Amino acid sequence: GVEIRQKSLHAFIHFIRSAWELDSDSRITCHSNFAFDASVEDLYPVLTVGGTLLIVPEQERKDLALLHRYIVDNGITGGCYTTQLGVMLLRMYPDLPVKYLVVGGEKLSTIPQCGTRLINTYGPTEFTVDATFRELAPDDDADAIPIGRPLPNIYALVMDQFGHLLPFGVK
Repeated sequence: GVEIRQKSLHAFIHFIRSAWELDSDSRITCHSNFAFDASVEDLYPVLTVGGTLLIVPEQERKDLALLHRYIVDNGITGGCYTTQLGVMLLRMYPDLPVKYLVVGGEKLSTIPQCGTRLINTYGPTEFTVDATFRELAPDDDADAIPIGRPLPNIYALVMDQFGHLLPFGVK
């Protein structure tokens, strides 16, 4: 387990509420296991704006068709999913009727063609779930999908194996 400071969680919740445009009409799924730090992204921000949190039942968690039906039937507006699950869901249902879908937890290697706002996130648990994020565009280079920019009050530095800061543009 990782101990997370309350002020870090507060800053993270504030960022998610604003960046994902959550409000009292938001209806967010929690698909992640509660032991996975990504559940924090779904659990707390929506509740702090008076929105609705729906915990995805076990049967729907394991079947994309049932998950899609659950999202449609419950008027879901967004949620966070593992990268591969989110990509598979958007490939099967490119017109998924949500305002946004966040993917994270593993490298994104393809950008599904969809009508949904797709957000790629990256971060170890020690950063209170996400350290960087990027809203993806259909014309982004699928061979070099960026992990994005740091969240507010976080720095992202690219360093070599000796801990030296690398100049801009070095891969």
